[in-house]
Parts: sequence; C-alpha cells; structure tokens
Amino acid sequence: MKCQKELFDIEEDVSYLNGALMSPLLKSSVEAGIEGMKKKMRPYSLTEGDFFEPGDIIRKEFADIINCKEPERIAILPSVSYGMSILSKNIKLDQRKSILVVGEEFPSNYYPWKKATDEQGGILTVIKAPSVLENRGELWNQQILAAIDENTKAVCIGNIHWTCGTIFNLKEIRKRTKEAGALLIIDASQTIGAFPFSLQEVEADAIIVAGWKWLLGPYSIALGYFGPAFDNSETIEENWINKKNSNQFDKLLYYQDQYIPSAQRHNVGEFSNFTLLPMMINGIRTAKKWDALQIQEYCADLIRPFVPEFQKLGCWIEHENYRTSHVFGILLPDGTSIEALKQELSKNKVYISVRGNFLRISPNVYNDENDIEKLLISVRNVIEHITTFNNEKINYGLH
Repeated sequence: MKCQKELFDIEEDVSYLNGALMSPLLKSSVEAGIEGMKKKMRPYSLTEGDFFEPGDIIRKEFADIINCKEPERIAILPSVSYGMSILSKNIKLDQRKSILVVGEEFPSNYYPWKKATDEQGGILTVIKAPSVLENRGELWNQQILAAIDENTKAVCIGNIHWTCGTIFNLKEIRKRTKEAGALLIIDASQTIGAFPFSLQEVEADAIIVAGWKWLLGPYSIALGYFGPAFDNSETIEENWINKKNSNQFDKLLYYQDQYIPSAQRHNVGEFSNFTLLPMMINGIRTAKKWDALQIQEYCADLIRPFVPEFQKLGCWIEHENYRTSHVFGILLPDGTSIEALKQELSKNKVYISVRGNFLRISPNVYNDENDIEKLLISVRNVIEHITTFNNEKINYGLH
C-alpha cells in the first residue's frame, strides 16, 4: 500500500501523527458535505427518502466493517457517551453488582458506569495497568481475566487502551464473560476502521464507535451495535423518527407506541443530517477499501525501523505482540521535560497527543517515514539536551 496523503489537505511540512485524537477529513468527504449542505439551501428538493436512505447506507457499511449480519442492529448516535448512557441505563444490577472497566479509561466509558453503579449500589471494578513494564500487556490481560467472576454484570472495555495502544484479548475476555454469565460491551473508537475486528469472532453484546477517528468521518457522529441482550431496552429520548411507520409523513399524527425493530429505537433524534451522513458514508467506504489489516501492515512497516532508535534514547514502547501499530505509546526517560518537548514538536510541526504518562503516537496511511523521522529528531533533541544539562550540573557540583 502506498501513502495516501494526496487524498487529504495536509500541508507538506506538517507531520500529523494524531489520528487517535481526530482523523483529518478526506477532500472527497468535504465535497460530499458541501453537496449535503446544498440540500438545505433548497429544501424543496428534499424527498422523504433523504431522511432515511443515507442512514440505511451507513448501517450497511458499518455492519460490513464489523462483520455483522444484521444491519438493523446498528444505530446512528451523536457520541460515544450517548451510546454508553443507553447501555448503562439498561443494565440492572442484581446479585451481580460489579461493572468492570480498565484503569485510566476514557471518560465516556467511565462516567456512565460510575453513575450506574453509584445509583444502584453496585461496584465499579477498575483493573489498573501493572506497575511493572516487563510483560505489561500480558500481565494486564491476565489481571482482567482473573477479575471476571460470578459477581460481574458487564465488562466495558476497548479493543485497546486509548492512551498507549495496549491490546486487550477480546476473544479470551468474551470466553470468560460467557463462563461467568456477564455482558461484554466494547468501546471500539480507537480500532474499528484501522484494526481487524469481527463480531462473529468476539460476539460482543454491544459496540460503540466514534465515527470521526479511524472511520474518517466528521465530528459529532458515532455508531452503535446493539445485540439481542438489548432488543427490548429503554431509549433515552423519544423522537418521531424511531417509531413504526415514521417514513410515512402523512401519517405521523397516528401516534405509535411501537419502535422500528431492533436497534433503530436508539437512533438519535434528527439523525438524518444532510451534511454529516454523506461525509460519514464516504469515510467508512474509504476505510473499508483500504482494509484494516493493510492499514496495520502499513503502519507497522512505517514505525518498525524507528522503535529501536527510541529505545536507544531510554524510551519504553510496549512489545509489538501486545500493541497496535496505528496507536502506540512512548514512555520518556525520567526527567524529560514534556513542556520542552511540546515546544520542539510545535517548532517542527509534529502533531501527537500526551495522554497520561504516554506520548500517544497514532499514524495512518497519510503518513510516511519523514513524519516518524521528525518525531524521533524532536524527542532526541529534548532528551539529549536534558542529559547534557544534567551532566553539566553533576560536573559543576564535583568541582
């Protein structure tokens, strides 16, 4: 696979290694959005189908990308927190009082479960990362599996950890949740579109994904898969478009108690966004065309020569068996100034994120070797400056 930078409006001197924060929009997606806005300029050109058909396309495309055989189980949402709030509202704690999450989880997959356990007298079980770095990913997975027991109502986890790319073994976690009779809920925002996933293999009960990261969509849209465990779940809003026969505009005053079957009850009101949906369709189709496995291989080839160079500087990076290639974390040596590094990165127009203790690096197929080289140079300049400064201080103290 060759670099796809020409499909984006990224300046030549910019090294954008921050797809985990937000993907850049494809040029073609911007055009699709503009065409969508033009429909609102001339609302008399709208048809009833414009309110429903783009949503149907998105459901099918997203179902394909996660290997779901039932597109009707896909809902269009405004955010991950919205989807998680639906799920947390519908999980009733009984003798099983524990909801399990991992340490330093993204807030959208923490706050809803914290509220649910607080209100129902449950326990939010947080599995923190191991304090040791050796075999960190393996140990973390072992701790998660060991914590799932007969008291666990649901495990709410990502495919990877959002700060550092550590992989969580969802197949083993699913196996353990089935043995314990617990639900498996996945925040797959940092993987779907760039990391292989199959619902047929993992059999999750629910999956929520931000559309504006690795699915290359616009901001303010998310997608959710709701499995059979949530077929009769309560909604968090009542809107006309999710009710039975809502596509018959002349009959909307025949009020309905019934929802459209399956996950359609959870579509956000006014999901038929004439601007966002065409952009989302274009983004999903592009990510699907590139293929998640090819993206992983591209990113792995991109970063592989540079990992030893970071390690020579005293940095720590998770073993490749326990991290992804499109999202990975770098721990800097003790004493490294993050503020100095931010200034160096800004000077060199290198864009990454600092999340927790990690530099989070998240390349995609719009990056090339020059981008990683600029990152390495920036990190090296700061670390070597600190080392020199410390040595000078030590020498001064000896004289």
